Amino acid sequence: MLRIWNKRRIAGVLGVIALAALSACDADWAIHFVSYEQYSASEATVAVLYKPMPLVVLGNPTTVSDGALTTAVAEGLQGSHIVHDTIFKPSGPGELHPYRTVIAFGAVGQADICAAAAGSVPAGQTQMMNAAFCRGSEALSYLQSRIGTVSNLTASSFQKHVQAVGLQLFPSKNPNTDR
Repeated sequence: MLRIWNKRRIAGVLGVIALAALSACDADWAIHFVSYEQYSASEATVAVLYKPMPLVVLGNPTTVSDGALTTAVAEGLQGSHIVHDTIFKPSGPGELHPYRTVIAFGAVGQADICAAAAGSVPAGQTQMMNAAFCRGSEALSYLQSRIGTVSNLTASSFQKHVQAVGLQLFPSKNPNTDR
């Protein structure tokens, strides 16, 4: 009986510690789905061999200009590609690039994100931020994340989230197939 009580007590103490640690985190930001159905690290490397990685940002949950948001996202993505010195270059949604990174502030599904058109997202609302590494209209890697209210593009929480998104989009190995 004493052993069971001690195990429960230890589990309770660990639960309180975990809750305290989680409450110290920025709870408004979370990546909650990642897909690597078509991803390969070698293709991600080839995509940036001779040029910067085009970046398309759809939607704008802030009160700043679209250009300022795209610049902030590009800066946040720096160093996240498996080729660490990759430069993410803002590109318009109408420009055709065989490979590109798409960040969509709003609910855009995996089947649609690479061909999605710019849409309006109300400022200051907690919402989805979806992202994909695209080849043509196909998402090679895709993720869904939740973002909090975006009020400061230079805030470390925003920059860290964008960095985490990039790291998830461009892993050194496909977790589904490379073992």
